Parts: sequence; C-alpha cells; structure tokens
Amino acid sequence: MSKSFYFLCCAMVFLIHGISLAQDTAPRWISGKLTGTGSEPLPFLGVNAFPHLETTRAVDLDTYPSSDKTHRLVLTEIGGQIWSFIDDPATSHRDLMLDFTGITEESGNQRLYSMAFGPAFPKVPWIYVSLNTRIEGKGLNRIVRFTVDQFDPPRAVAESRVLLLEWASAGHDGCDLKFGPDGYLYASTGDGESPGDPDNIGQRTDNLLGSILRIDVRNPETDRPYQVPEDNPFVNFANVPPEVWAYGLRNPWRMNFHPRSGELFVGDNGDENWEMVRQVTAGSNHGWSAYEGSFPFRLTNALSGPTPELTTPVWEHPHTEMRSVIGGLFYRGERFPAWQGRYLYGCYFTKKLWALKWDEMSHQASEATRIADLGHAVVSFAEGHDRELLIVTHDGPIYRLAPAPQIAPQPIPATLSATGLFSSVESLKPAEGVIPYNINAEPWADGAQVIRHFALPPEVRIKARSGENEHKSWQFPEGSAFARTIQREIAEGSGEFVRIETQVMHIDREEWRFLTYRWRADQSDADLVPENGETQPCQVGDLTLSHRFPSRGECSACHTQRSFFALGLSTEQLNRPLNPTAPSVSQIDHFVSMGLFQKGQEPRPESFPPMANPLDERAPLDERARTYLHVNCAHCHRETGLGGRAQFELLHWLSLTDTHAVNARPLVGLPGIGEEGRVIAPGHPELSEVVRRMGIRGPNQMPLIGSDQVDHDGIALIERWISQLPDTLEAATKPAKEP
Repeated sequence: MSKSFYFLCCAMVFLIHGISLAQDTAPRWISGKLTGTGSEPLPFLGVNAFPHLETTRAVDLDTYPSSDKTHRLVLTEIGGQIWSFIDDPATSHRDLMLDFTGITEESGNQRLYSMAFGPAFPKVPWIYVSLNTRIEGKGLNRIVRFTVDQFDPPRAVAESRVLLLEWASAGHDGCDLKFGPDGYLYASTGDGESPGDPDNIGQRTDNLLGSILRIDVRNPETDRPYQVPEDNPFVNFANVPPEVWAYGLRNPWRMNFHPRSGELFVGDNGDENWEMVRQVTAGSNHGWSAYEGSFPFRLTNALSGPTPELTTPVWEHPHTEMRSVIGGLFYRGERFPAWQGRYLYGCYFTKKLWALKWDEMSHQASEATRIADLGHAVVSFAEGHDRELLIVTHDGPIYRLAPAPQIAPQPIPATLSATGLFSSVESLKPAEGVIPYNINAEPWADGAQVIRHFALPPEVRIKARSGENEHKSWQFPEGSAFARTIQREIAEGSGEFVRIETQVMHIDREEWRFLTYRWRADQSDADLVPENGETQPCQVGDLTLSHRFPSRGECSACHTQRSFFALGLSTEQLNRPLNPTAPSVSQIDHFVSMGLFQKGQEPRPESFPPMANPLDERAPLDERARTYLHVNCAHCHRETGLGGRAQFELLHWLSLTDTHAVNARPLVGLPGIGEEGRVIAPGHPELSEVVRRMGIRGPNQMPLIGSDQVDHDGIALIERWISQLPDTLEAATKPAKEP
C-alpha cells in the first residue's frame, strides 16, 4: 500500500467519522414547553367504523330498510355510484346498487348528493336520488326515482328512471332528501347563485330556489309522478310554486327530523360571517339574503314573499369557528347516554363536530359544544342499525365516535417566550436546536416580511418523502414545532420593522396543533390569541392597520393532512443557498450535514430544481405564475382540498391541462361577466375568475384566509401570464368533487 493511498484512506475514515459525529451530536430542541399542552380534551375522537371498506368521495349514507337480519347501509358517492354493504366493522365488500355513469339521461358531469328510500319500501320498491348535472354548460338540479328489482343485495334498475323535479342551479345546490314522519318527501334547495345572492333569489318566491320543498310521492298524478299536499302553506298563492314549504335559505345542505317531535332541523351554509342551525316550519321565511342568520346582510333587500317575517336560527356560529356547517341529527344511541337528545352536527371546512343542547319543552338551544376533531371533511351524518352515530367524510372514511382519553393537558404557553422556541424573544434569537430557514417562493402576506424557524426534539429526525410524494412536504416527527413571524417595515426603505404576530404549529400526541401570538406594542413579547382568533388594530409607524390574527380553525383550514401540514417545507422550496453571503452552500446540504434526516431518508435536491420565485423577473413567466398559484391557492385547490368544490387544482407540478382550470366554467362565478367567465380564460385575464377573485377582499376573495390587502403585483403577474396563453388550449373534463 502506498503512503499516499494510506493517508487518503485515513482522511476518508476521518471524514466519515466526522459526518457520523455531526449526525450524532446534531443540535436538538430541549427547551420546548409545547408538548402536552392544550385546551381541555375533547370528549370524543373519530374511529374508522369500517376500516376494511373502500370509499371514494362519499357524500351520503342511509340505513337499508330491510326486514331480514342482514343489516345493510347504502353509501352514495358524488361521482355517480350508489353502493350497499353489511353494517359490520369487519366488512370489506360492497355491492353496486346503481351506477349513473351508464344512464344516458344523466351522463356527463353529474354529481350525486343524496338518496332516500320511499316510505313504503320494499313493498313499493322506489328510491329517490338528488343530483346536479350540466346540460350545455348550465347547471340543473334534479330529483329522480328508480325502482329496485333485487333486494339482497339491493339493485336498482337504471332504465326505470323517472324525473320528478328539475330546476336551474349555478351553485349552492342544497339537494338533501328526507322523508318526514308524515310520509311526504322533503327536499332542500340552495339559492343556486353567485356569492352574495346578487339577484336576491333568497327572497323571491317565483321559483324553487333557496327553499324546502314538500311533495307526496306515494300518490302520483297522471301528468306528474307526485302530488302537492293540500296543506302545503302556499298552495293557493299566485306566483309561488305550491311545492315550496319554506324559503329564505342560502344553502341547506343537510337536514333531519327530530325523532320524537318530528320537527325539521337544517344546517344552512352562510356567506360572509355566519353558519346557521335552523328549525324550519311550514311557511317560514329564513331571511336570506336580506339577512344572514339573524343579522342584516344586504340592506337594500327587504323581507318579501307571502311571509315577510324573519325566522331566526336556533344557533349561529361565526366564521371564526365554523365555515361550512353540515346539518346533523339528534343522538339517540345507547353508548353515550349523557349525550342523548343533543343535536350532533359538524363543519366541512374545519372538520370538527359539535353538539347542540336542545330543550324540547321550550324549543330553545342553550349550549353548543365542540366534541371531536376528525381531520377529514364532514359531509353527512347517519345512524347505524344500532342507532349509533356514523359520520361520512368526503376525503376519508366513515367514522363512529369513541371516548377520547381524558388526559388533563398542561396550560398552553400564554406568551411566545414561554414556548421555549427563543432564547431571547425580544431579539427573536432562536433557542438551541431551533433552526431558521428560508423558502424560494413566499406566499402573499399583505406585503409583510416573514421569518421562519423549525425545531426538532431530541433523538428524532426528519424523513424526506419518496416515490410519487417526493416533491411534497417533508415528514416531521412527533414533538416538532414551527414558527412563522410576520413583521412590517415601519417606513419604506427604513430597514426598521415592527413584529405583528408569530404563528406556531407543533405536533403533539399525533395531532397538529396551531397557536397564534400577538406582539406587544413595545416588542418585548407576544401574547396568546384566543382560540377563535381576533381582529385588532396594529400600529406600524404612522399607520394604524386592522389585522386578522387567525383562529386555530383557520390555521387548520390550510395546513391539512392532504397538504402534509408543513406547507413550504419541501425539497423544491428549500433547495436554495443557505444565505446570500454563501451562495455555494446549499440550505438542504447544510441540514443534512447537521444530521437532521433519518439515514436513507435524505432529500435529493438534484432531482428537484428550486421552485421559481414569482418576484424574480429572470425566471420564466410560466414558472413564476404557476408557482404563485401553487403557494397562494393550491393548499385548498387540490384533490380533496377545501377548495375542491371548484373542481380544479392549482398544484404547480400538474400540466396546465391537468389542472382542469383552463377554459373551465366557474361553478359559482362572481357577477358581472355571465357565461363568458372561465376559471382561466387563455388570452383574457378580464374573463378569468382567478384574477377577479384575487382583486377583491371579502368573503369571496382568494386566497380566502390570511390576507386583508390585494396583491397588485401578483395580479399583474397572473394577468400577464394569462394574456400570453394560446386560446387553442382546450378545457379538460373532470368529475366534480366536493359539495
């Protein structure tokens, strides 16, 4: 062996040992005070009721009314299939009951919403289905009837289709079906309108929109497959469809009858500020859009129609705690006797379940309690054959409730300094093991500057994802924490900043938790914001700005399981120089050298070029625009994301065609451009819904959360990009998703 080769081997051993030593002695966060903290534990957790059963974009669930001992449930999926399966946790098989993709009259872009068995089933073997379909680009809601010819398992005959009702709807479809204790079919309809109800559909009674309908399907007439009950409240009113039983609703998505009193309870989706639980009675007017719940909405509108008196909700949730109410049912199971008689309902957006205390004697609600956090988008509630609650989620399984471990948590740190993330909060100096980082493409933050940190507890490491998920956010271990501090320059070019808020995420007991801290005026520390968030004035130099400090629910709306929670912590976002003064040192290589990754689970920056900075004029226009839409919009506008109702995805790694946004009609467009509007209209930014939503602030803005100011530079970028897109691009068709 030559001397030079010997020294080379020694050097390699030293380097390898040095790297190993660096990995073994990597800095870790030992000063953390977040683990084990939290509010009082929720009473329930969600357990997969059928862990071996496959579901795909489910929307509704019903018990199969069979007299035999084979208890079945019937599941409706929005894409066009209805299935039945045995009501048993061990079941893994399901049987197709009806497939709409083979029905000529309903072929195309249909969406199933609800299914109901007729009151005399199976003696009269009819089922009823509500759906939305598009004919020549226009939305239609329909209620159709089918005949079941096979009962174990049930199978409906596609050729037996009978159309009962249809009406135009451009969004906010409603479309729940329930048979009441009187044997009549009740159907909910939304206002079918753009946000804000620009045509005041809610108070018009010359159509079926924004209403609860009531029809008798047991006694068809010769010229139509139903009758109108004689005691419907508007039978003898001119210019009011006799099917209308109540009106003034915005989007009554789910409804159920009280099991004893027979009263109808509805979850009604709000617009700007409120989500409503309503008790609906014959002839009642619920005020939309003169009112949103019990609060005036459009002062230029007046209550009108045959009953111009406002019926207020039994309960209202502000949008700080709920964004899309899903009506539920009254619990009458035996497993949780303390909760019997409570109205159990949820939120599609925040994925949380609530229980409303209802007094049958006084007809008053007295208390709404959050009872569970499912982590999946709630779309419907049902009872099993044992009367226990089943919760249908659109992007996950069917859940049942189980008691949550009642471990008393430690108090949430009341100040940022008490979290242990910073050794000096006043100077924002990170504690040992808390690591600063930067990303390539910053989301719009109202012109503010963002400072980022993450922390790893001892003895754990990060995994970079592999396979088809390799480009997505890294996988962080239990106990990790993340801080995002927002600060504003006191005066342009001054170089002096005032900190506004620090958002903290941490993983504790397999759950991602979110906290917001508001900086004090003297910048000495930041104080914990209430769970529901708050909007407060902030002083920035000579300016006083109104600032929204997000609620924990608002944080969880973007940081979702589907987006892998840690937005921005991905290889393509972090593949950049460690700092401007050392451009040759890679930030990712630096993290690897610190031993932050599990062996064999390191990221591969060579496989993922850095994500383009939307502000970098040197980068290609297409990359800048697609990146802008990705970081500002794609956390919601992705498969099963919270913007999934819009039926397009803005993930930058998809081809433009596969986003299903080009030349696609907006499901609910802003008023002003009519049928010409498209999500992205090549060559025409003025007709593109993406641009229009970016240019407003309010309930219909995009992004929905986290911004109070319009990004004019961002709009200019997207307008410039859309202007140069060739108008030869074709729209891609795609099955609709969320309700």
